[in-house]
Amino acid sequence: MNNIGYVFNIFVDEKLRVIFDQIEINSVHLGKFTKEIIEGIVTPKGKDSFLSYEKKNKKYKKFLEGKDISRYRINWRGLYILYDVNKLHRPRSKEIFESKGKIILQRIGGSGYPINAVFDDKQFYTFASINNIILKTDTKIKPKFLLTILNSRLLNFYYKINFTNLSELTVNISKTFLELIPIKLLPTQKPFIILADYMLFLNATEERRTKEKELIKFIDRQIIDSLVYELYFKEKFKQDGIKTNLLELVEQYLKDISTLNSDEQKLQTIKKVVEKIKNDKRVMGQMEKIKSHPWVRVVEGERK
Repeated sequence: MNNIGYVFNIFVDEKLRVIFDQIEINSVHLGKFTKEIIEGIVTPKGKDSFLSYEKKNKKYKKFLEGKDISRYRINWRGLYILYDVNKLHRPRSKEIFESKGKIILQRIGGSGYPINAVFDDKQFYTFASINNIILKTDTKIKPKFLLTILNSRLLNFYYKINFTNLSELTVNISKTFLELIPIKLLPTQKPFIILADYMLFLNATEERRTKEKELIKFIDRQIIDSLVYELYFKEKFKQDGIKTNLLELVEQYLKDISTLNSDEQKLQTIKKVVEKIKNDKRVMGQMEKIKSHPWVRVVEGERK
């Protein structure tokens, strides 16, 4: 892909360059799909004067700061902001925040997973510590599909090596570099969307996050990560004698929970799906082969 950002990376050796070339081939820059990637509201000094835990009037909007979000998780603290375009330093357009479905992520990420993204369909207004990703209305990708890609181990590895100084503490997630993230398209995005719904549901409450920690980890690190590796490395796997059809195998078990009424129904459905996947030797065998591939082991830090 063209180096639109004019990035020269001293951390990429020849081995990594080959891996990144495979990630980038037949991919499209994220910026091609977005209407806007923009940080949230910038307030004048004395931000607290604009904030309240009470919705005093219709100008007060539900508000999130960077610390309120993480991977697949929104933890709204009941905070509102006085959205007065005449008083805020950079208020941003209300259309940014009132999008029916946007992806929001921390502008300052951790070193392990620099990209911490979540889907927002509650029309939260956000602070400058959050990046808002608004997709074009006629784009070929769906927000929840993109969410799983951005939160994957592979794309976090790609971002960290290419666009950061490899800090062990925090890294800045900039609009310029987000726009350069390579996205591969699929004929069907539904399996990824269903898996995103699983992750969003399981992370929706602290009680669920704690109680279903192992379930979350399996869906995240085993199912989603393996599917993303297959999406980006399928040709390499084939060249190395590893023929995979993991997406097809997994898809047959996935059940849409968006139409279910109760939380208990949703939880039990997810558990049954995961149990069936774990009991399918073909699925588990393919995930094991994918995870043992030398490129994947480089990404996951198991081999230098």
